[in-house]
Amino acid sequence: MSGWNLSVRYIKGVGQKRAEILQKVGIENFFDLLYYFPRRYEDRNQIGKISQAAPGENVTVRAEVLTAGQKNGYRGKRIFTVAVNDGTGILFATFFNQPYLQDTFKPGKEVMFFGRLEIYKGKRQMIHPAFEIIGGPESGPGETGRIVALYRVPEGLSQRSFHQIIWTALEKTGDYPKEVVPFSIRENLNLGNLRYALQNIHFPVSFVDLKKAREYLIFEEFFLLTAAMLKRRMQTALSVAKKNVGEGLRPLPNFIPRFQTLLPFSLSESQQTALGEIIADLQQPFPMQRLLTGEVGSGKTAVAAGAIFYAILSGGQTALLAPTEILAEQHFLTFQRIFARVGYEVALLVNAVAKKDKDRIKKEVAAGKISLVIGTHSLLSEKLNFTALSLAVIDEEHKFGVNQRDLLGEKGKGVHVLLMSATPIPRTLALTLYGGLSLSSLSERGQRKVATYLFRKDEREVAYRLFDTLLQQGKTGYIVTSRLKKSEDLVGARPLFEEISGRFPHWNPVLIYGGLSLPEKEKAIAGFSGGKYKILVATSVVEVGLDLPEANLLMVEDAERFGLSQLHQMRGRIGRKFQDALCLIIGDLESGIGGERLNLFASIDQGQQLAED
Repeated sequence: MSGWNLSVRYIKGVGQKRAEILQKVGIENFFDLLYYFPRRYEDRNQIGKISQAAPGENVTVRAEVLTAGQKNGYRGKRIFTVAVNDGTGILFATFFNQPYLQDTFKPGKEVMFFGRLEIYKGKRQMIHPAFEIIGGPESGPGETGRIVALYRVPEGLSQRSFHQIIWTALEKTGDYPKEVVPFSIRENLNLGNLRYALQNIHFPVSFVDLKKAREYLIFEEFFLLTAAMLKRRMQTALSVAKKNVGEGLRPLPNFIPRFQTLLPFSLSESQQTALGEIIADLQQPFPMQRLLTGEVGSGKTAVAAGAIFYAILSGGQTALLAPTEILAEQHFLTFQRIFARVGYEVALLVNAVAKKDKDRIKKEVAAGKISLVIGTHSLLSEKLNFTALSLAVIDEEHKFGVNQRDLLGEKGKGVHVLLMSATPIPRTLALTLYGGLSLSSLSERGQRKVATYLFRKDEREVAYRLFDTLLQQGKTGYIVTSRLKKSEDLVGARPLFEEISGRFPHWNPVLIYGGLSLPEKEKAIAGFSGGKYKILVATSVVEVGLDLPEANLLMVEDAERFGLSQLHQMRGRIGRKFQDALCLIIGDLESGIGGERLNLFASIDQGQQLAED
């Protein structure tokens, strides 16, 4: 079958209903499906003995079916149980409401099970294990006896059915897209090819093949990105050659000393260097595209303030785009303090601002009366117009897409763009390395000492006892979860807050999450800063925007659910006064790539190094 733009509904076993389910995770065609990569892998290759498997251990066993039958259970549930023997012991596999399995498990058949082995009433058992009938019809990839990819599947599809869909798509896809990486480069780097890479990213033969598949796909992404950025840069150069896009801002003598008078601290050497690089760009007759990186505490905001001050003094308007309302509000308060001495009005434009105030701000921005407007996605609205926008600053740039950044830049002629990030992601590094962006980096101001410790999920109680001891010593901080409500075996912020309030009332916890109104968030933050609360229980809202220098503790639940950039941003929220701080990570340390990521995070405390590794 050819045509990678062909709808997935034409894959055998999908149809219109499943195609609609797949659309929920962005899968519409063959290309989307085969580039929907697993979140982790399980090694089900090693076959163990029933008698030797430890309770609580995930194990693959190969055994013969002894008996199989079903009975009525609690509240009308049908319980189907299979007894198997591998010569060393008997194992009972239990399935709920799956009576059709009666025709699958026949006495004498050989089967493979993979699951968590438990002891119940003295018997070894597995609940809903993955299984495979030995010698059965080969209709799919199998769920045991190999390295199995696990995906974030939409509700309405099981891992097993999703595996079958991808397996069928790989078998039926005849014409793969033409290789974009030249053969000479692939041969020199020993990269393999696209067919090999996609086959082994979804159904790896071995971990060596999985590693090579990932290497190919990562290189392909960088290769395409580099080509696109070089093309874009050439188009920009051509545009500049045809017409002078914008005008450079006029030189301002003794600007940095003048800006220094607005700050309550002295700019570091690296801050002055970075600001000088930005000013040189602002004076050019074509738009600046510069990335400013630096660890937490290195002073990126101060450098951005200098760039904004320069643009305003030159007669231009400026905008600062932030990914969250909390971060936008904290920037608003910071810039208000900085520019109070020179009388510049700083406006805040977020959803929480009253409509009449929004209307006033938009009107005054359009009239050129407001020199700096700070906000979230509201800044991208078509209803916000500038008289003379000359500089756009985008904080946490990796939270925004290229199209969103372009929307802000299109609100003026020749708008200069300054991007800021504490943790450059690989995409950003590629843009820097291959010429899409200019780069300025700040060295860390002061030496934060943040120790990071890892705990397995079965060591959660140990982590909480340590956390309690430190809180009783006067420390304060955050506990972060990946979601607000409990889901499956994942910790939710709301039930965790209730648990802590009952078990550790002396912690005086407060709950904060994205859905809270801005006044409620402000009340929680003010209470923490004022000493009323010792702990903020939060979702990943902590990742950006909370600047609470007194915090020196961080605990992250289900840490494998977060990316390295998110974890690094969270860790950057503590020890901001350069006091000793402690980060406790609770997660699945044996979850393949997820476990490797957590161990890497614990061993490296520099954002740039994390991104490169």
